[in-house]
Amino acid sequence: MASFAITTNPLARPFAYPLLQIGFALAAAVVLGITVGEGRWFWLAAIALLLLVLRWPVETALGSFALLVPFDSRSLADSGSGKTLVWLLGAFAACTLLATALVRRRFHRPPRAALWWTLFVGWCVLTAVWALNPQHASLEIPTVAATLGLYLAAVSFRIDEKEFKRVIGLTILGGCVAGFYASYEFFHNISFSGSGRGSLIFGADETNPNAFALRLLLPLALTLGTYFSVRSRLLRTVCLGIMATLLLAVLVTMSRTAVLSLLVMAAVFMVRKGVNLRILVVCALSAVMIMVMPSLFFTRLSEATTTGGAGRVDIWYVGWELFKHYGIFGVGLNNFTIAYADYAGYAPQFIGSARDPHNFYLRTAVEFGIVGICLFGKAVHAQLLRRREQQIKPRTLNTWIVACEAAGWSLMTAGLFGNFLFEKTFWLIWIMFAFALQLYGSRSSLNCELRI
Repeated sequence: MASFAITTNPLARPFAYPLLQIGFALAAAVVLGITVGEGRWFWLAAIALLLLVLRWPVETALGSFALLVPFDSRSLADSGSGKTLVWLLGAFAACTLLATALVRRRFHRPPRAALWWTLFVGWCVLTAVWALNPQHASLEIPTVAATLGLYLAAVSFRIDEKEFKRVIGLTILGGCVAGFYASYEFFHNISFSGSGRGSLIFGADETNPNAFALRLLLPLALTLGTYFSVRSRLLRTVCLGIMATLLLAVLVTMSRTAVLSLLVMAAVFMVRKGVNLRILVVCALSAVMIMVMPSLFFTRLSEATTTGGAGRVDIWYVGWELFKHYGIFGVGLNNFTIAYADYAGYAPQFIGSARDPHNFYLRTAVEFGIVGICLFGKAVHAQLLRRREQQIKPRTLNTWIVACEAAGWSLMTAGLFGNFLFEKTFWLIWIMFAFALQLYGSRSSLNCELRI
């Protein structure tokens, strides 16, 4: 009879991974010689990428995904599949994390929130069966499935502290570069559709300013976390410089939603870390950034109530009518605009027949009904409001947990005025929060409930 050692997975043996590395290195050396000899430089880049994956799988896969999230746009799309480069990197990151967990035996029990997110996304996909326009719903299913797949692969992976901090560094780097480029364009009179609002613009391809500002919230929160965790004055100064770049980039978008989200982020840090000298320095820096804003920035803030949030109030009024008619099972995935066309006349002021909900809570209610609302609420509760076995004073919480929590609350605030339920940055924040809890939650016995 075969012994247990013979029947176990050979990839799980301690010596298996080094042997795979040696074997791959020998094969890569042969392919490298052929590639250089024939001038096929694309394959050379692919070999370099694979070598990086073998050496630093988490940083190369998930880190590159986080690095490029702020740059996600149609200009980085593959002409054949129509998928953006960031979407492909997300799929690559999920596969890499699963393969690494299998080979290195680094599977981790996913948090309870993963169950609720899975049930929620499963219900979202199921609503395509009775959607008003099933074809329109099917267009969203690949994106929905891909985002959930990446989330589940990440939260089921046992990350170590060095890998986590490197991913943090790459996330901050991506936000900083994108923010610097957007600010540079803004102060050189390049604005979104000539509106005077800054954003990330590549030729004719323009990123919506609200969406771009949202993508900078996580890098900004992590930079704040770094600022609170380092002791070196030089590193603090570097963090302040990066913060100034990110704050300026968010402010030049003139997104009122982003400004409100920044206030919530600051409130979380004040509640969790207390009001101290570092907080006051950050507040002073923010005040300086606001002072250099043009008059249009203050005009947009003052007109927020008079314009009804750029017509959002009228859209929400129609959304309420839709919920009253379809509130049990919903109109189906990606069908809000389809249903809106039939009820657009309910708006106090007609602003078009096909409108985005501009609120992911409203989208959840209308598209997925009461069941979707309940599952979404349970997922958010498990993610942000989960109680640990022991309670401690808020100011003793680990800084990275506070940073991810602040990003999460600012994200939920932005959701009141934006529809980004299946945006990559939405799920990246929950991934980073899960990593922070995995590494530091048991040490600090976090009570995630925020009381303001």
